[in-house]
Amino acid sequence: MQLKNQMSKRLISTLLASALFMLSITAFPAKAYAAGWLNYSQDISLGNTVTGTMKQGDYYGPLENAGSSYYWHTYKFSMPQSGFLNIYFESAERKYNNINRNGFAIFSDANPDELLWRSNQTENKITLSYSAARAIYYGSAQITLDKGNYYFAVRTSSTFNIPYYLTLSYKEPTINVTSISLNPFKITLGTGTQQTITATVLPNNATDKTITWQSANPSIATVEQGVVTGVSAGTTTITASSLDGEITASCIVTVTCPHDYQTSFAQASQTDNGYFTERCKKCGNIRQNRIIYAIDNTILSRKSVTYNGKVHMPSVIVQDSQGKYLTYNTDYTLSFTGDMRNVGKHSVHIKFKDNYKGSATRTFTILPKSTTITKLKPKKKGFSVNWKKQSTQTTGYELAYSTSSSFSKSKTNIVTLGRNKNKKTIAKLRKNKRYYVQMVKSKNDSYQKIMQIF
Repeated sequence: MQLKNQMSKRLISTLLASALFMLSITAFPAKAYAAGWLNYSQDISLGNTVTGTMKQGDYYGPLENAGSSYYWHTYKFSMPQSGFLNIYFESAERKYNNINRNGFAIFSDANPDELLWRSNQTENKITLSYSAARAIYYGSAQITLDKGNYYFAVRTSSTFNIPYYLTLSYKEPTINVTSISLNPFKITLGTGTQQTITATVLPNNATDKTITWQSANPSIATVEQGVVTGVSAGTTTITASSLDGEITASCIVTVTCPHDYQTSFAQASQTDNGYFTERCKKCGNIRQNRIIYAIDNTILSRKSVTYNGKVHMPSVIVQDSQGKYLTYNTDYTLSFTGDMRNVGKHSVHIKFKDNYKGSATRTFTILPKSTTITKLKPKKKGFSVNWKKQSTQTTGYELAYSTSSSFSKSKTNIVTLGRNKNKKTIAKLRKNKRYYVQMVKSKNDSYQKIMQIF
């Protein structure tokens, strides 16, 4: 009976053990890593730094799909929102990061057996840099995680008497600007006045909603933080851009000016150009900018006329350097010296006015009536000459004779005769020589040639 009881107890124990074994398989699958390290986890607040050293007595257990065991340090942390987890790690011992299957891993709190991320030599390796000044290795990574609780593991194949420093921090995900709208999108303002353009940036939760403003032509309008200032009359474009420059919006700006024009004027002379300018004192707009060209040519329509008892007033031709004719009584006036009916030289005074300055004088001659040689008779070593007497507005005559047909000065003799004379005999000339003879009215500027040869 005792034997049967003992056998029954053993059978019950065996069945109980089998049931417990089967229950363990049902509760923990083949990758039930959390059964060990979960109880060794420490809490870590994002943004704070923890330090640790792998030493004997730390949790020692297997890795994913690996038969051998490793030392584990695990830290529980919370993501406040979906975003980026920044991992920063440093230590004087680089083996914390570079052995094939150790390194770093992240597991989900909802299912601690679920590996979410791992970093080692073959995947997601965090490259370490070395600081000679500090004699330390350091590296970082950034990964995306949803809102929730997680475990971060630091794992090595052996212990080190060298500490490491770990910092986990949260960074909100970057949400780019998708559109910018401006209100108003078209404005008109005066010079020296201002108007504000309002920019609406979407989406509302964009990471950086900073707007940069730019004027296509600051000489017309400037912009600062959306405030547009009119500078001078014209049209330009104000552009609002996202910080990365990918998204833009524009506003057309027209600047007007209640012009207040100021005139600048300088008369032209016979050597220099003048100008006439009308410029707005407010905006600098030029309504008129005209060159008044210098006086270049001033001549009389004729320089001489023969006396006839009438008044002679020659017209004046005045041109600027571009060939334009100036207008009498508008651009200049005329005055004459003496009685313009009488024989003699007269001065024509030109006085410039309005757009022009200065003056000029030109000479005009009224010649006496002509006379003619009526008789020219050769004599021995001389000749006698008679002419038609013309005494009106005439003070006398000049008789010219010359061996030169052109009456060159060196070969010409001139004899002055009274106004009441009408004949003259010339003697003591060279024998067998050809002479040219002419009568010249005194006060005449040029010879009136009446030639005879003997």
